Amino acid sequence: MKNFYYFLFFIPVFTFSQYRISGNIENSQGNPMDYAEVVLKHQNTGELKNTISDFEGFFELENLKKGKYQLTIFYFSEKIHEQELLIDSNLDLKKLQLKSEINLEAVDITSKPKLKKKLGKYVLTNISASKFSKNKSTFEFLNTVPILETSHNNSSLKIRNRGDATILINGKNVGSNDVALNMIKSIPASEIKRIEIIKNPGSEYSASNKNGIINVILKGKDYEGLKGSVSLSSYQSFYNSQQFRSFLSYAKNKIYLTSGVALRNSKSRLDAINSYKNYEANLETEILNSEINKEKRINPYLNFEYQFSKEEQIGVQFNAVFSDKNSKNHTENIFRNVNEIAIDSVSTSEILRENPNFLQLFGNLNYYKKTDTLGSNLRIDFSSFYKKEDEKSYNNFNYASDVFDSFIQNPAIEISILNFKTDYNKVFQNDAILKYGVLGNYSKINNDFFFGNFENPIYVSDPKQSNKFDYKEYTISAYASYETVISKKIEGGFGLRLEHFSSEGETETVKNEVNIENTYLFPSLFLLYDPSDNHEFTLDLVSNIMRAPYRNLNPFLEYTSPNSYRISNPNLKPILSYEALLNYTFFDDFSFDFEYIHDQDLFNDFDVVLPNNDIEILTDNYGNSNSYYLGFMYSNTFFHGNWNVSTTTEFTYDNTNGAYNGINLDYENKNFTFNLRNFVNLSKKNDLQFSCDYGFTSTSTNIFGERNALHSLKVTLSRTFNNFSVNIGAYDLAREDLILKEDRGTYSFYKKKNYYKTAYINLRYDFGKKKVKKIYNKKIEGERLK
Repeated sequence: MKNFYYFLFFIPVFTFSQYRISGNIENSQGNPMDYAEVVLKHQNTGELKNTISDFEGFFELENLKKGKYQLTIFYFSEKIHEQELLIDSNLDLKKLQLKSEINLEAVDITSKPKLKKKLGKYVLTNISASKFSKNKSTFEFLNTVPILETSHNNSSLKIRNRGDATILINGKNVGSNDVALNMIKSIPASEIKRIEIIKNPGSEYSASNKNGIINVILKGKDYEGLKGSVSLSSYQSFYNSQQFRSFLSYAKNKIYLTSGVALRNSKSRLDAINSYKNYEANLETEILNSEINKEKRINPYLNFEYQFSKEEQIGVQFNAVFSDKNSKNHTENIFRNVNEIAIDSVSTSEILRENPNFLQLFGNLNYYKKTDTLGSNLRIDFSSFYKKEDEKSYNNFNYASDVFDSFIQNPAIEISILNFKTDYNKVFQNDAILKYGVLGNYSKINNDFFFGNFENPIYVSDPKQSNKFDYKEYTISAYASYETVISKKIEGGFGLRLEHFSSEGETETVKNEVNIENTYLFPSLFLLYDPSDNHEFTLDLVSNIMRAPYRNLNPFLEYTSPNSYRISNPNLKPILSYEALLNYTFFDDFSFDFEYIHDQDLFNDFDVVLPNNDIEILTDNYGNSNSYYLGFMYSNTFFHGNWNVSTTTEFTYDNTNGAYNGINLDYENKNFTFNLRNFVNLSKKNDLQFSCDYGFTSTSTNIFGERNALHSLKVTLSRTFNNFSVNIGAYDLAREDLILKEDRGTYSFYKKKNYYKTAYINLRYDFGKKKVKKIYNKKIEGERLK
């Protein structure tokens, strides 16, 4: 009976003749080419088979029917080889050496990633070819991209002349930038197919993406099995902090899964001096502030994709943040007459903030369908976001008049967001693309603010300050854009986005406190002129909006010291921006940017010294601005890709006109920045590397005041042992303390914030399959057949 089952099992093998093809891909120097995509198309049936070459350049395709095939080889999306094959038996092509007569102009195999300016965006490809992507995270590799910049402590990622960019993974929002940063700090750079850097997002993106978008596209399912990485980091600043990150990916048949977790145990110190001079009252307040912050944080994430076919797939994303945060703040408020040394009086405060149950959840369900052979496609996304925090702030104030005050501030907040969008891209025979879609967004905020005075042994609510704030907002958007090749040298695109926004909010004491409704049109235009292979011009014209973040919608007052408090503003007008960017790129290595930005109804946080000497920290609209930006960028590799150098030089001129309650807030800003990055490979085996990143920014003026000139210096030394790597580095080595100062007629201020140098060590281990799928299985089958 057992033999009978074996017979039934092998009937397909005996009945149908199926063949396999294999080979080794080499470049003209005889070196193996890994990550080359091999595509085999049956000329009669159109059936496609594809695979990826492994690190030895080896590839294998099996279960092939007899017939004529077209073999095509792509290297980082560029076609580098094509030939016809007749398969009527197992075929070993042995060595496929791509000789000089093969067109390799579009393929860079000299360890140099390609940053190309496309219509409306930069596209970075060929990432795995860089010697500086080996055993590196995606975030570490992005440090080598000259158009991007990281903050001094690696806590944010920016596009040049922009704020913190929105980070997308595979074109999708993952809930928050903090979560996205954790993901790209754990995902190996070798997993990245390409990176899109969209400095001026067009109509297909939300109009609120004023600071640009960084879209990280993963390679996806190019193997079968499990692989991943784990890393452990220790940071030594004033205190020590630790981080652990892991990344796993699994592929099998139609399933592709990625997951990871980031753990953080951090402790930091903040020391600052803020001095305010009230000329009308002849009073000076000097606030000495010392704060210690601690956080324990867990951030797991999961991405699951199921491929019904090559044209259709469904995906699910989930991530969460669990956090326990607390801080201890000590302040001394020293009062004296203006420009006097003698102290008149001193008030002190101790503030303990506890937020042990911070919770953030994000889920996404997405569907993709390719609708024709030209590449037209439909995408549908539904996402949900939930955030809850219950921070308790215990305040003990000792006033100069020997009055002691103890109270609690508890701004408990819940945020729920539902988002739905659908996009359709129609591709035409002439490569033109029509994009259109709709989006709906619903947000709800419940803010229960409890203010309680301490009456031993409990805190008793103060009815004049405790309150509840319920807020809802709705956004409905629709867009259409069209991109086309106008001629052999010119491409163009234009679009229009319509956004309708409405919100309503009320407190228990004031009904209809917030009632906002507006509708805006956001046009966009993109042109690309390519007169020759070495010269390229682009023009981007866009408009966007920045609405008030949720933290600014709480209308309640929060005390920060004995004579200072913070108050938000739920009635802020949005910032409307109109931007024009002209770029000239030549020889791929040099780039010039000229940019003009006009902003209306600017808002931000700023300080006001009131006549009674209280210091009010508020958020409000204050004016309009015109900004002019000129930037130069150079990037190149030398010595066979062993030295990567990039430099940027920027000049910005801002002219802002504004006022608040009769206080003149006009300012003029001239700012110069310079950055030089060097990445050096010190070993023939690519296992020892050094990097040095130096930056300088001149004095700058904004609504916060005039900032001092700053230097920055970051160095890293990394060593790789097979799949294990060690990174040792330091940052803030040349950074001065931050100083802000401003004179506004009736009052002035001087602020100083201390910076502490930081050293760190990172240990990383990569594991799992590196060869193409089915090689291992084929070897096992071969052993069985023996």
